[in-house]
Amino acid sequence: MPQHQGEYQIQQQRQQTKLSPQQLAVMKLIELPIGELEQCVKNNVIENTALEEGRQDFGKEEDDYQEDGIGEEYSNDTSRNEKTDTSFDDYASLDDVPSYLYNQREETRQEMPLGDTKSFMDDLIGQISDYDLNEHQQELLKYLIGSLNDDGFIERDIPGLVTDIILYHDIETDEEELTYLLHILQQFDPAGIGARNTRECLLIQLERRNIAENPSELIEHRIIADYYDDLVNQRVESLARKLGVTVQRIHEAFENLSKLNPRPGIALCESANTVSQTIIPDFIIETSPDGTIDLSLNNGDIPELHISKEYEANLKLYQQNKGKMSRQAREAFEYTQQKVEKARFFIDSIRQRHNTLLSTMKAIIDYQREFILSQDESALIPMRLEDIAQRVGLDTSTISRVRKSKYAVVDGNIYPLDIFFKHARTNADGEIIEHSEVTDALRRLIDSEDKSNPLTDMQLSEKLKTAGFNISRRTIAKYRLGMGIPSTKDRKDI
Repeated sequence: MPQHQGEYQIQQQRQQTKLSPQQLAVMKLIELPIGELEQCVKNNVIENTALEEGRQDFGKEEDDYQEDGIGEEYSNDTSRNEKTDTSFDDYASLDDVPSYLYNQREETRQEMPLGDTKSFMDDLIGQISDYDLNEHQQELLKYLIGSLNDDGFIERDIPGLVTDIILYHDIETDEEELTYLLHILQQFDPAGIGARNTRECLLIQLERRNIAENPSELIEHRIIADYYDDLVNQRVESLARKLGVTVQRIHEAFENLSKLNPRPGIALCESANTVSQTIIPDFIIETSPDGTIDLSLNNGDIPELHISKEYEANLKLYQQNKGKMSRQAREAFEYTQQKVEKARFFIDSIRQRHNTLLSTMKAIIDYQREFILSQDESALIPMRLEDIAQRVGLDTSTISRVRKSKYAVVDGNIYPLDIFFKHARTNADGEIIEHSEVTDALRRLIDSEDKSNPLTDMQLSEKLKTAGFNISRRTIAKYRLGMGIPSTKDRKDI
């Protein structure tokens, strides 16, 4: 049958969620663990002279600061929510400060050494649970992850991968399904992972960075998408003519593109190969024998922030004389206003991060209360990102960002937040089923089978589906092996 080659136009409809600059800033801050957030705050204080550390005064503004949620703790026992002032300002010297205040100040930041031997593959496989995929799709996605080269790219074409999967791994799939899963992989972190070449890798990163606007309208996007050869060969003047912009704008675009990572797999490998690192928990959870659970957010060495009084005074003075300002005074006013607005923007973003983390962790504690009190992993309840998102009224992607790279210390024991999100399996009606329900049903089937003609894994899968458990043949085999039950052949009476 002859094959026709040529160019075709395909119309696709895609829904985009546009986030405000404030929302984007909060999302980025939420992703940061406490150690990186400390550095981010320090950098902003250095860059913006209108942003200052410390308390502005001990009056109303400090009260407003607390009302906005900074420093707030959660406890299911309101009688235990009283605060102790840990300020050293009332003492003549540090030698006069009582030891209990020093101890209390130190307890707000807890560092725990934790060996980390996660590999490149483990880090990516851990992100699969963020997506609603069935067992079959998860297996295929793991195969794609295993096919990545050291740069984090998929080198083989989709038809070749499909052939290998069917022939050598006995997994049925097709090009459409594998392409869909490849696009899922390309949403993983670090941005650009799963690309098929450097050009696609850069486009993925550029689109991820500019989610709030239409990336295809950016000069940088057009350079990569339409004039990649000119980019590689640094044809600045040629690009300026083709795009109808100045040479200076092309140089600016080159500078922006130089900040993208053309080898995302290398960066991930380097971070994953760190043998040991210091983990600073973001959440501190303490329990009492009476069942009380106290939660606080570890603010580490992050200082209290406020707007510079000098800048606020200057801004007020400029506004009072706005009608008779000289050009120089107007420029000074605009500069001051910009700095003050940027400082307020950052302080508000920090507060929103604080409130989001606390409300999310509170919902997790309510959901996993039995595990928090017992620290017995068998007490973990199947829980999805969607379950917590619905409780706190946030988007699933926000909950995913809270979970990412975060740790909680529970009565001295440290846990990654991933542990709370135990994979939930559902039945035909969409209801969550426990692992024990599946294993009990499987054991009953095997105990009652005809030992002269035992059930195959496929037959067991079909019978469980009839009973409301949608479990694949491959998963049946995993359950069976985990339960110590031999194969069909070995169960047969001779």
